[in-house]
Amino acid sequence: MQKGIADILNVTKRQVVKYSAIEKLPFHIQQEVLEGKISINKAVEMASPKKQDSDNAALLSDILSKLSDETRDRLLSGDIDLNTLIAHFQKDEPVHHLI
Repeated sequence: MQKGIADILNVTKRQVVKYSAIEKLPFHIQQEVLEGKISINKAVEMASPKKQDSDNAALLSDILSKLSDETRDRLLSGDIDLNTLIAHFQKDEPVHHLI
């Protein structure tokens, strides 16, 4: 199927694979690729499950080290949304209103 799509679009099969990987990333990252803020190759690297899992584990460890015990307990109990917390940390936004 990818070969057929590549032939129709007149691109390599590898390009189709890259575009498929990028399509699975969050919209804001896809937008940054379109705007030229992130290269296609960097986006493909970000879409790699192995890389993404490793990055997420490191980020989560960093976030947990910065939280108070009470906040960590609230996060683990589900009172605080993990994805929202991560998004704020990634953007270097204050998180005190979440805590």
